[in-house]
Amino acid sequence: MVRKFIIFNILPLQLVPLRKSCLYWREQNYRASVKKVSCDTNFDIALLELCDPVPNHPCVDLGESVEPGDRLYSYGYTDNYFNGEPATFECEGSSIDPPLIKFKSGQVRPGMSGAPLMNLRTGKICGLIRLSRDRSLDMGGRAIPTAVIFYQFRELIELQENFHQQNNSWLKLLSKSTRESLRSLPYCNLPFLTYQNFVGRKKELSQLLKYISLDYRPPCITVDGFGGVGKTALVLEAAYQCWEARHDELSAKVQIFDAIIFTSAKKSWLFPRGIVSRLRIQGTLRDIYREIALTLDNPSITQSSPEEQLNQVYKSLSKQRTLLIVDNLETIEDKNEVIAFLNELPKEAKAVITTREQVPIYAEIHLDSLPEEDSLELIQQQAQEKEITLSQEDSLKVYKHFGGVPIALIYVIG
Repeated sequence: MVRKFIIFNILPLQLVPLRKSCLYWREQNYRASVKKVSCDTNFDIALLELCDPVPNHPCVDLGESVEPGDRLYSYGYTDNYFNGEPATFECEGSSIDPPLIKFKSGQVRPGMSGAPLMNLRTGKICGLIRLSRDRSLDMGGRAIPTAVIFYQFRELIELQENFHQQNNSWLKLLSKSTRESLRSLPYCNLPFLTYQNFVGRKKELSQLLKYISLDYRPPCITVDGFGGVGKTALVLEAAYQCWEARHDELSAKVQIFDAIIFTSAKKSWLFPRGIVSRLRIQGTLRDIYREIALTLDNPSITQSSPEEQLNQVYKSLSKQRTLLIVDNLETIEDKNEVIAFLNELPKEAKAVITTREQVPIYAEIHLDSLPEEDSLELIQQQAQEKEITLSQEDSLKVYKHFGGVPIALIYVIG
């Protein structure tokens, strides 16, 4: 029986003797052929390639990360419920021979074999259900890990990476709660995101992710533009994607950093429902040193003499791959000293500056107003988050009145 676990026109499923098969999706039948069968008899999986084009075909995100205690979710077409039913489980760990994910606290009924298993911590598919430990009790079962699927079908790695680089719909579904849990991990002090999904700026985001790669030689990148154009939002989106990649929660090829440090001279944040003052402001180079020391848990930086602090900071930054963000450079008191400091960063570190002023150093990304399409999407996003009903006509009126200035569109809705 074919399962509806489709990824980029390719389908893992139970091994069947037929070389041709038929997939049923959204009340339509699609022809498929068996492209490859697992060479390991412990895993009855194969790849099916669709013969027919599928309009607006989605793609899940496969991720290898799964740990004891992770909450898991699946959906299958069981003997009791032919139209499908959900199931939740808890990961207990993994066996070695054969390598299978062991999970409990849920019932695996006949018909769920081959169903995708999602890790609710990462928001990714961590495996395929293989067997039940008891059909009548909620003892859970075992699943083939995504790591095994990648090993058996290596082409899947590049196929899904290419897809998600072109289509970020899965990333948009990644909940803020997942990112909230990531920002609480050690060596990271990224601020709380005020938006559900990042809107627009695909070209600029791709460019920034390229520039902050450690393979890109310049140590510092500037993102400039007028106030409220979305400089900080762009940089934070890139930083979160790098941090997600570090923790196996993003498949796209982005730079992995072991530490991400955010500093800002802003005095307030603009939240969807108003302005909130910031209590910790990094308005001087010493403030930036202090934030680096706190995030990297290195008190020797602040305990050193002013003459020795610089060396201690550079030494600390060189111990791991570090992304340092300096937000609102134009309001920093000693910005020339800050620029000089960033110019000499160790090769293991990369810095991103946001500023309203053009700073003629290394790579630069300039932001202007959002185009109409992205502005309308942002207006609708804000309206939904604030439970306001706006027609397309009303949204267009807002755009024409305020233009594509993100801060104005966010503030006016509500």
